[in-house]
Amino acid sequence: YINDVLVGITQTENDIPIGGSESGLITVLIPENVSEEIEIRLVVDDTGNGSGIVTEINENNNEQLVLFELMMSPEFNSLEDITECNIGHNTAVFDFSEHEYAVKVNDSDFVSFHTSYQEASQNINPISNISSYAVQNDFPKEIFVRIANEYCFSITSFFLNIRKCPPLVYNGVSANNDGYNDHLIIDGLYDIFMDFELYIYSRWGELIWKGNNNTPKWKGEVNQRNSFMGGNAPTGTYYYILELNDKDYPTPLQGYLYLTR
Repeated sequence: YINDVLVGITQTENDIPIGGSESGLITVLIPENVSEEIEIRLVVDDTGNGSGIVTEINENNNEQLVLFELMMSPEFNSLEDITECNIGHNTAVFDFSEHEYAVKVNDSDFVSFHTSYQEASQNINPISNISSYAVQNDFPKEIFVRIANEYCFSITSFFLNIRKCPPLVYNGVSANNDGYNDHLIIDGLYDIFMDFELYIYSRWGELIWKGNNNTPKWKGEVNQRNSFMGGNAPTGTYYYILELNDKDYPTPLQGYLYLTR
């Protein structure tokens, strides 16, 4: 009994002789709203309602009180989900190293991150690269966090999400094959916005080049008309319109480019 509430019943496996003993194990559910210091009352010859069924010479030696301290699981703070940019092929890299400190209420607790609740419970296969953890095609990805003290542990979790961030267009192209800016560089576009369409116009408004995720990047060539010598556009200012064809970015991106050779 705990606080006069019956929490478990067990029995011996064998007849116990006078002066003998037997070891056993029982698991009990501790009632809610008990203090950390608990008094358990152990009673033999008790059917669970305070009465016995065996007649004894001495009926007053069937109880024993056991005091013990309940080891509490660590308290913890809730963690925010993390969203990062798609770097291509539905892949993102996450840094959740700050969560190691944000989750703890007690600085002495030990924190580890796992990919499943079972691994967190068993404290196996912790994630080692928490500052550069890559995920592909598995979103939202739930990360389980184990917070442990000397005696017990708690488990919480948070989610990793991915999004398509706005592409960044670098407006300088030096198509001279020196290995620097030889083609139009657009970060966060290729293999992310799979249905994009890119249009390059001369300063007179003529379409000279168009491409998509399956065409080579623009190196100053012309693929829509051939009025320039050798099919290459000369040094000068050009303009682009980038249609992302994505519901999150309904408005085309546009700007100017400067091409040198």
